[in-house]
Amino acid sequence: MKKIEERWEEKMREVVKRGTQLLLVANPERVLLMMDCTKENPLYSELYKQTKQLEKQLQKEIQPFYQIRECQVKGLGDGYAVLLTLGDKISDCIGQLFQEDLMKGMLANCIADQLLFSMEERMQPELIQIAKKEGSGLAARKEAPLDFRVEDVLAVMGKEIPVTVTSGGMLKPEKSMLFFFEKTKDTSCYRIGHDCKNCTKKNCNYAKK
Repeated sequence: MKKIEERWEEKMREVVKRGTQLLLVANPERVLLMMDCTKENPLYSELYKQTKQLEKQLQKEIQPFYQIRECQVKGLGDGYAVLLTLGDKISDCIGQLFQEDLMKGMLANCIADQLLFSMEERMQPELIQIAKKEGSGLAARKEAPLDFRVEDVLAVMGKEIPVTVTSGGMLKPEKSMLFFFEKTKDTSCYRIGHDCKNCTKKNCNYAKK
């Protein structure tokens, strides 16, 4: 048992990324899409410029961290738990922008979401590489809190993580995500993307495209 734990700890050091090691980018077009603002909107050009300016401001506030860990979770089985966060500072910055100007606050919130999605996209190739090295495929992607309790998966991530869970079962900092990817012996299967069919979000602009 001790040897297995040591192997897992060694793997954790290999796949944990912290601080400024991640270059995250928010696509202005996708940010405006989230706000249901198309190029036909007379304000599109101005909001596009504001988005670029606000991203520069928010880039100074992010504290990106992600961790991938091989684990076994009751009710989910064997797989890989993945935790991503932008840190606390960016939420404080967004709150201040909302107080100053509602539109800026809305733009900043969407930009932060896009930066988090950017982190997810950069994580995915590494997750596939880890699974391949272990001789495994990825059968399914589970998302919190829809498919599992946050507490159950966060508990296996170790103590030295900058994310906690609220009494309401939500991740803190707010701009964080938690996934569980189920293992399979089929090494041709790597289901890592979000499945819109199983999503509970209504009227999503991404799903419309």
